[in-house]
Amino acid sequence: MEALRNNDRLIRTSLEAFRSPLATIRVAAENLTANPDMDSQTQEVFSNIVSQEIVLLSELFESVSREARILASDHWMLTDTNTSDLITTLARQWTDQNGPKIIIEGEPLWIQADAPALLMVLETLVKQIVETTASTTTITVESLMGDSRVYLDIIWLGQPIPATTVASWRQLTLPDDIM
Repeated sequence: MEALRNNDRLIRTSLEAFRSPLATIRVAAENLTANPDMDSQTQEVFSNIVSQEIVLLSELFESVSREARILASDHWMLTDTNTSDLITTLARQWTDQNGPKIIIEGEPLWIQADAPALLMVLETLVKQIVETTASTTTITVESLMGDSRVYLDIIWLGQPIPATTVASWRQLTLPDDIM
């Protein structure tokens, strides 16, 4: 939400900052166009105004671009995502790959998430479970609400995976194409 507020603030303040130089340039250009016979001194004044305002616009544009890049790199764009949609997409992808059957349990819950990145994390997690347990044919994913957070409980039949193995999965990297 903070990222969205910052983006909104940047857009609003940028629009206001651009308004004055654009209006000034417009008036100066209209005067130059409407009065082709004006004296050279007045014409030079209007030309200087256009030049100065264009420099100001260029500086404003660079400033806004710089701030937008910072905002984009500092904050992921989160969207409202339904856990049922997320798990259904995961199940469809694993069915297409002849992987384990993924079953959805629990009530669907709404979360704020970077859905493509979260889906990639879930795919990687399921892949690791399948590779580690070798006999997993069905995985159940249940959405649970707890202490102001949403949890996805992943359940499979078979041997439990040691905590050290699961902890080592934190070192895995995701493909760059989702970021």
